[in-house]
Amino acid sequence: MPVCLITGGAKSGKSDYALKLAESHSRPPTSFKDESSHLRKATFVATAEPFDEEMTERILRHREERADWFQTVEEPLHVSAWLSADDSRVVVLDCLATLLGNWMHHRWVTDESSFSIAMGALCSAAAEHSGQVIIVTNEVGMGLVPADSESRRYRDWLGRLNAAVAAVAEKVVLLVAGVPLVVKSRSGPHGQQA
Repeated sequence: MPVCLITGGAKSGKSDYALKLAESHSRPPTSFKDESSHLRKATFVATAEPFDEEMTERILRHREERADWFQTVEEPLHVSAWLSADDSRVVVLDCLATLLGNWMHHRWVTDESSFSIAMGALCSAAAEHSGQVIIVTNEVGMGLVPADSESRRYRDWLGRLNAAVAAVAEKVVLLVAGVPLVVKSRSGPHGQQA
């Protein structure tokens, strides 16, 4: 099924846009275990970890903002394996920037090889998923050059991860000040690819 990548700056409306898009692709089920379809639910995959009080409050606030028919899965590291085993009608993965930060913090990706493997696995799992996969990420390479090598590596890897997901996505949307701009679409009036 199709992958949609939603990117933009911090607080640009990416998550809200992703949730509205998910709702347009799925009707609220009468039950999360609706046996009439193997694609039975909408799932929100949250990658954030509650490292401090502010992040804990942010996670709780985001949970309250989601529609109650979303099943929430907390998965800070193994998103590829989770996607491969999942059968949701719609998945919102929020977000790649946090996921990459977790991979680096937990030393899950430490060099080019481990990063490339993790990136490839995520792209494959998203592209092969049976439902609609909506992935939220951040654009971090449009500002200052980070002062330290680890931050520069994070910025560079996130840029590459975003590009790899965009390559398998049917649609890429850039949110600027809350305004969605479709930068790639394989369907609709602007569906021609250059």
